[in-house]
Formats: sequence, structure tokens, C-alpha cells
Amino acid sequence: MCPDQMFSVKDVSILAVDDETEVRNLYDTILTEEGYRVTTASCGEEAVERIKQEKFNLLLLDLKMPGMSGTDVLKAVPDRLEGTSVIIVTAYPSLESSIEAIKSGVCDYVIKPFSPKELRNIVRMVAEKAKLIEENKKKERELAVATAAAEAQKLKARELEDANEKLRETQNMLIQAEKMRALGQLASGVAHEVRNPLAIIILGINYLEEKLPKKKGRNPINDTLKIIKDSVKRADKIIRMLYDFSRVTELDLKKEDINSVINTSLALVKNKLKLEKNIKVSKEIKIGLPKVLVDKNKIEQVFVNALLNAVQAMPNGGQIIIRSYDKLLTEPGNGAGNRKNDNFKVGETALIVEIEDTGIGISRENMSKIFDPFFTTKGPQKGIGLGLSVSKNIIDLHRGFIYAESEEGKGTKIIIKLKIAKEGGANG
Repeated sequence: MCPDQMFSVKDVSILAVDDETEVRNLYDTILTEEGYRVTTASCGEEAVERIKQEKFNLLLLDLKMPGMSGTDVLKAVPDRLEGTSVIIVTAYPSLESSIEAIKSGVCDYVIKPFSPKELRNIVRMVAEKAKLIEENKKKERELAVATAAAEAQKLKARELEDANEKLRETQNMLIQAEKMRALGQLASGVAHEVRNPLAIIILGINYLEEKLPKKKGRNPINDTLKIIKDSVKRADKIIRMLYDFSRVTELDLKKEDINSVINTSLALVKNKLKLEKNIKVSKEIKIGLPKVLVDKNKIEQVFVNALLNAVQAMPNGGQIIIRSYDKLLTEPGNGAGNRKNDNFKVGETALIVEIEDTGIGISRENMSKIFDPFFTTKGPQKGIGLGLSVSKNIIDLHRGFIYAESEEGKGTKIIIKLKIAKEGGANG
């Protein structure tokens, strides 16, 4: 059933929270005209009380309000908000508050001012996604009941369990896709606003360095300027990563030899590997592999990120093994199946690249989070947790699949599946 067939605005209840009367009235007028059931609240405290009294499908939440902020509201009643789609609305976006909101499970992020048309579109889009997720949950419950009734029929029970798992995967994909879209929109806006001031600061530091008299030995003023300059460069690097994250939407696809792409990627990290004297790199490359249809620069970005992660995971040295081979996919799982949204079909041959290290590994509790935006175990000085998110985004755009296998204390393997280029033209 398509979304329009099962979606009705009359079924959607909305709580709109804003400390400005005019904004609340605007929400009420525009969304009520569309047919939604709208309730308003003028502050975070009132919103919490209304959420405790009534279950809402969608929450329009102002981020900065006197008293309880929007994030305070989300933290106050997390159980009551389960199954509620949240849209954060603010005129004062900041990277820190935006990351915190997205980590709290926010579906979308809207910056004031916005037009009535933008409001209607984003509310409808989020509401439709919520209904799809709700429908999946309903089917999941029905399958759970059916599974319990079919315990005596082992074969049937196994089929139902597989269907249940596929539904959960679909639901998680919907939620993750919505988060990534919202984060990309946020990243683009924040990157644009922050890079200009950073450029001015760098120019000012360069000017001061030129004007200060050159002195032999250490100079406290020059030392301080260097610290500031290094910090600004780090901030600019983070902003560039955010900007790159928001721009991963288009591909320059060409038929490429994947072994050549691997070699180029190794050359790009050659200097870093030289500095790490206790790290050995070995290749297990299959010669004569079929070509893949890829954006060479973006796939290099994926490989380089995986290689640098491997280096950082081995502070005391170790081994990095890079493999390439083709494989017939005989079983469902890890991107392969017979569903419409599976990138690979069972019986299809895929090209596989593995980047394995003998480092510290990843704990079981963190394995499900490693591709989430802003998740990192490296600490603030070594990364902000966007590398694997960007890599996943790139591989998804190639209709491939990326996943990890790891054992704490023994190492991690990143596995990348890519589609083989069709003879005589581009893949469909």
C-alpha cells in the first residue's frame, strides 16, 4: 500500500510548543486548515504536562524557551514520547544543541523563519514517515502473535522470524534515513555560517604574526597565536567534514579497476603509515576482477577513512590486511535478499573489499552505533564521528553495502560490497 493510501491527516495529533503567541497561532491556523488535530503549549513545562495527559503523533518543539528548553522537554518525558515524531524549530541554530537534539531522536530540524508551505510540507513528510513506521510496528506485533501460535511448526516459525527481522530492518532504515537527511540539512547551514568567521580569524592571526617582531627563542605571544591558529584549523577541518557530509548526493560514475583504487588510496595514506613504524600493511588482492561502476574519488575517501581508523586502532602497532575478491551471494543478509529495497539479490555476484586490522576492536554494545553520525570512541582530539557515517552514505549512493565485524581486543574488519559494472553500459 502506498503512503497516500494509508495516510490521513485526521489521524494525526500534533502538539505545537513555542513561547511566542504569534507562532503558536500560526501553527494552529495553518495545520488545522490542513485537517490535523492541533494542541498548543506556551512553554516547556506546559508541554510536559500535556504530553503526560495525551499521546501525540507529532511534536513541533521550539529549541530555546524561557525555563525548560526543547531538549529539556525531550529528556523529561522520554517514555511518553516513544512513537512520537519530533521536529525541532529554532531561530538560533548552534552545532552543539543541534547534535544533542538529533542524538535525542529528533526526526527533523527547521530553522526560523519559514513559509507556511515549508511548514505544511515538512509536517506532512514527517507524519507520513511516522505512519509507515507505525504500520511496520503493527505488522511486527501481528507477526509476533503468529510466531507464538506457530511454535509447533518449526519451519513456519522460522519464516515468520525472517519476516519479522526484515520489518525491523525496514523500520530502522526509515528512521536512519530521516536522521541523515535532517543532519545533512543542518550541516550545510552550520558550515556556511561558521566558515566565514573562521577565515577572518585566520587572516587576523596571519596579520599579527607578520607585524610582531621576530625574536630568538620562545615568545609567549607567538606561542599563544600558534595555539589559537591550530585550534581554528581544527575547527575548520570539522566544518569541512560537515560540509562534505551535506554534499554527498551526486556521483561521477565510471568503470574502475577496484585494485587500482585500493593502490591509490594506500598512496594517499603513505606518509601516515611511514610515521607508524610498527604497522605492517599486506594485500591479498585477486587479479583480473571485473570492473565496478563507481565514483573513484568518493570510494577512495571510504578506503582512506577505513585505513586511518585502522591506524588509530593500533597505537602500539599491528597489521592491516586489505583484500579484494568477487563472491556469489548465496544467502540473504548484509544487503542481500529478495526484497525490493535489497541492493543485492541472492544469486548475484558482488565485488568485496575488506580492510582488517589487529587493533583494539569494538565492544559489542558499540557495534550498532559505529555508522551513526557523531558517534566516536576516539575522544574530541581525534575526530567527531562523521567518517563512517559519510562512508556509509557514499556506499549507499553506490547501491552497495558496508558493515563491520569486530572482536574487542583482537581487531576490526570493514567489509564493503560493490556492484559489478554491467557489460556495455551503466548499471540500472
